This record gives sequence, C-alpha cells and structure tokens, in this order.
Amino acid sequence: MFRLRTRDPINPISLISGEFINRGREETYFMTQLKQQLSAIRITILVLGALFLAFAVPDFLSNDGSFVRFSLLAGRLAVFAIVLTTFFLLKHIRNRRMYVLMITVCEASVVAVFLYATASYEQPKIMLQAFSAILLIIAFNMIMNSFLMIISVNAAMLIGFALVTRLFHEDTPQLDRIAVIVYLLVTMGLSIIAYSRTERLKRRQSVILEQLESLSVTDALTRCFNRMKFNDELHSEIERSRRYGVPMSLVLYDYDYFKTINDQFGHPAGDLVLIRTSRLVRQSIRTVDILGRWGGEEFMLLLPDTPLGPATDLAGRIKDKIAGCDCGPVEQVTCSFGVTELRDGDTMESILQRVDDLLYIAKQQGRNQVVSG
Repeated sequence: MFRLRTRDPINPISLISGEFINRGREETYFMTQLKQQLSAIRITILVLGALFLAFAVPDFLSNDGSFVRFSLLAGRLAVFAIVLTTFFLLKHIRNRRMYVLMITVCEASVVAVFLYATASYEQPKIMLQAFSAILLIIAFNMIMNSFLMIISVNAAMLIGFALVTRLFHEDTPQLDRIAVIVYLLVTMGLSIIAYSRTERLKRRQSVILEQLESLSVTDALTRCFNRMKFNDELHSEIERSRRYGVPMSLVLYDYDYFKTINDQFGHPAGDLVLIRTSRLVRQSIRTVDILGRWGGEEFMLLLPDTPLGPATDLAGRIKDKIAGCDCGPVEQVTCSFGVTELRDGDTMESILQRVDDLLYIAKQQGRNQVVSG
C-alpha cells in the first residue's frame, strides 16, 4: 500500500504517505522522531483532552434531558481517562505499533463521543459543530501517527458527521448539509496532503543529514573512518580501557612501494588497491574493531578488548590476505605492520608514537612483515 516512491533507490519514500518504503527504516526513523517529540506529544494530548472535557459545560447548557447531559459527561470523562492513561503510558513506549494503537484509540474515542454529542443535541448549530469537527481534524493531524491511521480517523469523522446530520437532524437544510461535507472534505484533503508532504520532506532531510554526517567522519575513497573520527574513537577507547581495566591494541599498516604502484600503473590503479584491500580488512575484523585511514596509504586498526598476542596474530592474517588480494593490474600488494598494546601510563601521543616506530622497524627490516611490541 502507498508504493509510489521517490527516486532514491537506497531510501525510497512513498509519494503518497510520505513514509519510508522499507518498514525497518521507517520504524527506526519513527522511533527516533518519537523520542525527540515525546514530551511535546504528551503535553499536546493532555491539553486537547482537557479542552474536550471542558465542553461538558456547553453540553449541559444545550440539553434539557438529564440522561443526555450525564451520558455526555460520562463519555467525556471516559475520553479524558483514556487520554490520561495514554499520557502516562507514553513514557514507556518501546515500539511504533503500540504508540500508533494508543494514539488511534484516543482519537477514535474523541470522534465517537463528539458524534454522540452531535446526535444528542436537540437543536444543534450544524455550522458550529462542523467548525468543531474541522478543529478536531486539524488537531489529529498535529499528533504523530501512521498515515493510514490518520486517514482512517479523518474518514471516520467525515462519514460519521454526515450520517449523524442525516439521521438525527433531518430538519437541517440540505444546502447546509452539503456545505458542511464540502468544508470537512476540503479540510481533510488539505490536512492530509500537507501532512504527507511535510513527512516526506522531513524524511528526505533526515537522509541528507545522515549522508552529511557519514561524509564528515569517513574517507571518501575507502569508506573507512577518517583521521579525525579515528582519533575520537581512539581517545574514547583509551578512556574505556583504563576505566574497566581491559586490554586494547593498535595496529598501523602501510603499503609497500605504493608510489611505485602509482607511477607504474597510474593513480586509478592505486585507488583500486586501497578500495579492495580496505574492503578485505573490514571483512576480516569484528564489528567492534575500527578501521581508519590515517593518511595517504597508512591505515590504523583499533582493537578493543584485545591484548598484544591476538592483535599480532590478526595483523599477520591480514598481511597474508592483502598479499593474496586481486588488485586488478597490480600483480601483488604487500603491507608492513606495527602492532602495540596500551600500557600503564600511556597517553594517546605515546601509543601512537610507539606503533609508528614499530611500523618503521618493519619497513627497515625488509617490509611485508609484522613487528609488535
């Protein structure tokens, strides 16, 4: 349903509902937005619930029968109880489905009591009631909900109001009835179009912001973290390692004779080497490990919860995989590795200097090897 989509092949958005086509992507986005707007949503529904309850006063003034008066009061109190319950439960919402259900129940209860009140008034002012219905539709569209539920609640209000005026207030002039339906249709249509367009633009903006954030922390060629982001991660991991007393290792590797590769095969071939070998390294490490481009053809691996021995073994395996990697026109690519572990008294500067010295030793000893210490 609602499958017409924008042209973005990675994050397609429905042109009708304004929601992400991918349900998982939509769930993540929706819950992120809900977390940011939850306080405002809770206050909004509480205020709207209190205002709806306050209309018990005109109910008393507009009806003579005690049964009608007290039944309307009971209905409005029931709605306010639902709103109050929702107000408190929203603090503990964990998924989109439960949130949508709770908000829709609130709105449906408002519609039911409003239509009952309209049907119960002996001499209702239809235009005034229509204005109230329009305000309710606008209020419903102010609160986050799924597009399908927004349409359903709005349609229930429109159809219900048309039936109530037709069945219970037959003396209402036909022209007034038609005018009311037109007003509600126009309000509903414009509100839904505005909601859909706004939601679509918000999702497109979120995708652009994610892309900009990704570009700000990743190397454009290899898609690894850039040096600035890697430094941030390294600083955080050093603090975590000290706080919890867990090991942490650092691996610095550099491509051997990379200038020769560029001179002999051209820079596009050199770029291909970096792209393919970086992808291979990412496939060889854990999800908690961090790969960053340190500069030029130098790359750094951050290995949390890893002592020196296993880190050295991993560097050896990566060295062998790189040597056997298919890098297009370049027959063989090798790398030299320096490996070290965080020590007592280390600063960020000291561990970086040490791993750089170890890499230099690997280069001096003949390249294509791992030196740890």
